[in-house]
Amino acid sequence: VKINPPSPFVEAHSGSTSEFTEEIQARSSHKFVFALDIEDGAKAGTYTIPLMIDYISEAGQKFSLEKSITLKISPQSDFLVGKVATDPAVITGGTTFRLNVPVENIGNKDAESVKAILKTKSYFTGAKTDYLGDIELGSEKIATFELKADRDTIPDNYETDIKIIWTDCDERLEEIKSFG
Repeated sequence: VKINPPSPFVEAHSGSTSEFTEEIQARSSHKFVFALDIEDGAKAGTYTIPLMIDYISEAGQKFSLEKSITLKISPQSDFLVGKVATDPAVITGGTTFRLNVPVENIGNKDAESVKAILKTKSYFTGAKTDYLGDIELGSEKIATFELKADRDTIPDNYETDIKIIWTDCDERLEEIKSFG
């Protein structure tokens, strides 16, 4: 069995576009697994992937069938973390500060019930969750966190992750973004 994926699908690094089995008994089935990746920027929609099945009958006759698989790429939200700002701008050990993280919806769909959870190092304490509500396509909201730097925090550029959680048709989705 072979597939020939058209754009926006490409063969996954860990996958293959062909599978083989020695025999499929009459009135039984066999599961073939293909791994595909979707190119960045793929448009939401329904796509048809050609499927070729080659087999030999018990009598030794060769047969080829052409079928197709239909896959749907659903529109979904995607987020971009903008330039992060602190108030005050300079943070020293023992400082209480506000961290403002712009979150923009750059995906293909409005995001509902968006929540941002900050994953900071242990020497930053405080409120690490902010509910942003709905973020329409192309819109931006600011996630605000009130934190305190531990007295022993040394000057450095700290890499921080932010988990963004949202709902899409009763499905809970999440992604993690990083910033310094």
